[in-house]
Amino acid sequence: DMPEKNHEKIHEKIHDKIRQEADGQSRFITWDNIRFRVSFGHGGIRDYNGRVGHRREDRPQGGGFILRQGKGRYILCGVSFNVEFEALRENTFAFIAQKRELVWRDGKLTLGRMLNGDERDHTVIGSRPAAMLLDLYTRDR
Repeated sequence: DMPEKNHEKIHEKIHDKIRQEADGQSRFITWDNIRFRVSFGHGGIRDYNGRVGHRREDRPQGGGFILRQGKGRYILCGVSFNVEFEALRENTFAFIAQKRELVWRDGKLTLGRMLNGDERDHTVIGSRPAAMLLDLYTRDR
């Protein structure tokens, strides 16, 4: 157990670092020689009539977080949340090896279905809150 004061400080730092109300900017995080670009909001999402989604002033446009579970393994959770990534080493690229939904069952976060095809290749969480487990690998070109 950690003292309550330290717990509050850590909580504030985490909140400041990885949660943001969308304002058209991106945040960058680096782990395991992979650079993550995190952005929030409905910027390019259009409705059936071709209109770009509008922001309601009474709620944030998006938010989320990334948890590193170990080398190459991450949990993404949020709403209106997009993550792009690239390898930082020269002549190397990063790719998604596996992506799984995370779902609440009986009060626990559990593995859902494995995503593949287009679902695997995009790291976008839409207007419904969602979570996913992502395994990334890097490889020489």
